[in-house]
Amino acid sequence: MPPPPRHLAASLALCGLPFVGLVAFLLWSHRDIHLLHPPSAGLLWTLGIAGSLVPGVRVVEVWRRLLGDPRQFRIGLLLQMYASLILGFASVFALLQTSAVEPHFSGMASMWAGEPATLAVHLTALVEVFVDALYLSVVTITTVGFGDIAATSSVARLVVAAEALTGVAFMGLVLGRYFSYCTHRDAPEGGRPTGRSTPERTR
Repeated sequence: MPPPPRHLAASLALCGLPFVGLVAFLLWSHRDIHLLHPPSAGLLWTLGIAGSLVPGVRVVEVWRRLLGDPRQFRIGLLLQMYASLILGFASVFALLQTSAVEPHFSGMASMWAGEPATLAVHLTALVEVFVDALYLSVVTITTVGFGDIAATSSVARLVVAAEALTGVAFMGLVLGRYFSYCTHRDAPEGGRPTGRSTPERTR
């Protein structure tokens, strides 16, 4: 039996944890000083695991369970899975962009200008980073790729390539799943006859 939608919805909500975590970091760091440096690597790794790896594992688990019964095609769960992938990769893009003074993406907003800034400036920049990251995630997973935002580091290029391949694979699996559903929905379960009588041939 496929898992209840609320379980996947919880994984979907986890994708927003990096944004909440970075807002908390800014609020804490701006108590007495104007912040200049990016978050620590430990914080970024923690937010990355919670905001992308955990939802990603959950998406794989849900997909595996959906494949167990070819008669099931739950469009709601599939849309939640697709949204989880988009938000998960967007979180990774945003964390990469906020992890160092030198940006990992050109054309994307940056938080660290090399000089101290106020809390309001950093919060505004953080929102812009996540909006740009979400936009990049959408155009990458759909393989549109306008090119207005481009990866400038090796790590960023690998993540962008991984999302593009994930998007192609996901759409292929969904189409295959739908064709399988159409094939099996009218088939008798367990190979048993459906009870429909076959009309006799007229002689």
